[in-house]
Amino acid sequence: MKGLKQKDIYEKIGIDKSTYIHYENKATTCFKLEQCNKICKAIGIEPELVYDDYLSFIASDFGTTIRDFRKKHKLTHGKFGALICMHPKVSARWEKGKSKPTRASYEKIKELLARYNYDA
Repeated sequence: MKGLKQKDIYEKIGIDKSTYIHYENKATTCFKLEQCNKICKAIGIEPELVYDDYLSFIASDFGTTIRDFRKKHKLTHGKFGALICMHPKVSARWEKGKSKPTRASYEKIKELLARYNYDA
């Protein structure tokens, strides 16, 4: 709609041609939030329009969601970590915004929240 060529976009956001083509063809859905945001900015759309569940979670205040869930259920970082098979320090870093869950970790968190009927 904007008259942009693929080359215009992938050069503008600093990724190689094959990566961009994979994104367009949905062959790669695990791209990073920052790349998704750059692509959306380059083509002039709101990123939320193309986020999947994982990217929506990462773009949200996920640290607060995790902390609130953990505290509501009176879980220490150790107990929370055990429930999702992660080291306790990992969830502490998530809560402080020092790191982001991977897609695999997100799936475990999503399962846990669903098991407790917790609306994030």
